[in-house]
Parts: sequence; structure tokens; C-alpha cells
Amino acid sequence: MESLGVGLSVVHDKVGPVNNTLAFADIAYRIRVNERARLAFGLKAGVDLFQVNLGGIQNVDANDPLFGQDLQAKAKPNFGFGMYYWTKKGYIGLSAPKLIEHDRIEVYGTTDVVSAIRQQRHYFLIAGYVFDLGRDVKFRPSVLVKAVEGAPIQLDVSAMFLLREKFWLGVAHRSGDSFSALIAYQINDQFKVGYAYDFSTTALRSYHSGSHELMLSYDLRFNKEKTLSPRYF
Repeated sequence: MESLGVGLSVVHDKVGPVNNTLAFADIAYRIRVNERARLAFGLKAGVDLFQVNLGGIQNVDANDPLFGQDLQAKAKPNFGFGMYYWTKKGYIGLSAPKLIEHDRIEVYGTTDVVSAIRQQRHYFLIAGYVFDLGRDVKFRPSVLVKAVEGAPIQLDVSAMFLLREKFWLGVAHRSGDSFSALIAYQINDQFKVGYAYDFSTTALRSYHSGSHELMLSYDLRFNKEKTLSPRYF
């Protein structure tokens, strides 16, 4: 079925002593709203395994029971959903990747201290549109809104200009965190290269001079007879 899509995602994330492994299956269904618009619904289900290796941390108090052994968690199920509406020139989407709020670690080792590590439900809203400013110039603003209980709402806002359907130039801002600049070149219908520079607006800027990123993008074509339209997002 051309309107049905399936996928599998496996992620292993390690930050210091914290290890997080996720395995999720995804399914999506797309419907035609009219000749120019589509609406897609998505569901995902899987398991999340969270582990903290406290035994390898250098601790000031060697007798602290909280750092006496590693913290193991059972694999816990979860599921999420998403909706995405798009046309050739614009899009809007809403998602919640993990709907169940689990306690990641319920007890520290053999003590009776209850853990404060809890997985909160996150919500994401995305939107963008392409405006024609002239024969060879297009303007594409976009926004990403991230919300979670107990934290301020965060906005990622970007403004991109497309020149002659080839050159991308733009800037982006993450509220309370950073600014970035980007340039990209569309070599052909399938291949694009780009470069971005990001610098922090927080106290961390005293410890680094920003980050450099290189991008290579390639779109696979399985139907060579199909007419391709420019990709704006």
C-alpha cells in the first residue's frame, strides 16, 4: 500500500555514566486531503532501557551508599503518536514520542532512597512555509516548539532564503541557548551539501568557541519516471 509506511528505530545514547537504549517500531498512514495537501498519522511502540554506571564515578565520599553500585532499570514499554499536514509550500505537525511517564530508576541500589529520575512527557510542534519573494528568491521561515512539564517552553526559530533553487542561506535561534548560521548548495535533484556554525549564548560560551557542522544529503530515487519537485523542507 502506497499510503502505509513502517519503520524501526534503535538508539543508544551515552552521556558520561548514563546509558539510554531505545528500540521502537513505527507505522504511519497517509491520506489525501485534496489535490495539493496530505495528512499523515503515525504511531510508535517499543521499549526504553535506562542505566546509570555510578560505580565508575570518582566520589568525594567513598562511603556514600548512593554511589556504591550501578543503577539498573528494567526495560519499560512506551508508545507515541504524531500528526503531519503538508502541501508543496507549507507544513505543520504535532507529536508526543513517549506518552507514558515512567520512573527511570525507582530505588538506589540496596537503600530505600527513592529516585528523582522520572521520564516526563514531551510535546513537539513544528510549522513552516515557503514565500515567493521574486522570480529567483524564496523565503522559508520555520519554528519548532518544545514543551515539557516543569521546564520553560523552548523555541527553535529559523529563517532561510533560497536563491535560484540552488543556494540556501539562513540563520537560526534557540531560545535561551544559541544562534547559528547556515549555507547549503543543491548540486542536483538528489544531492545537497552544507555547512553550519553554531555559537552559544549561555555561560558555556566561556569554555568553547562554537561548533562547526558539515552536511551531506542524498535522496534515494526508486521511481526514475516520477517527476521530482524542489524540496523546501
